[in-house]
Amino acid sequence: LGQPPAEGVEPIADLIVRVRSFYEDVKTRYPHGRILVVAHGGISAALHGVICGVEQGENLSQYCLPNATPVLFEEGKDPKILEVTCHD
Repeated sequence: LGQPPAEGVEPIADLIVRVRSFYEDVKTRYPHGRILVVAHGGISAALHGVICGVEQGENLSQYCLPNATPVLFEEGKDPKILEVTCHD
């Protein structure tokens, strides 16, 4: 996420614009609701960045999250990685 995109890959700046648009749309449609977003790493990092106020063109590597980990985002707060316990 900190390197230039390969040919045919969406540039990070475009990804942030797309995710920011999604985030603003969700906030408008569901102002008081809880929203579940399931996404791959790049989208998760971009969403994390958007919620934390990432600047256009900023490197997203600081916003990367562990794979397959539920994370609770609340606007104005740091993301909280939720502990998942598996039982047989």
